[in-house]
Amino acid sequence: MLLDRLIPSRCSAESDALRRASELHAISSLAVGNEARKTERRVNDLRVTANAAERRRNERIDTLNQLLERDR
Repeated sequence: MLLDRLIPSRCSAESDALRRASELHAISSLAVGNEARKTERRVNDLRVTANAAERRRNERIDTLNQLLERDR
């Protein structure tokens, strides 16, 4: 390109800066994606734990209700 021939060092430096910015953006995007997947796994693990706790709680309530009914 004519502009590249007129000021090659400036274009080369800007091209390098753009390439580097593009690489940093790609790396950043990968890191954000990885963190999002880790967070999603943690949320799913917490959901499973909460569901199990609620199920145990409901079982205890059912047991207590059965005992109360039996004693009446």
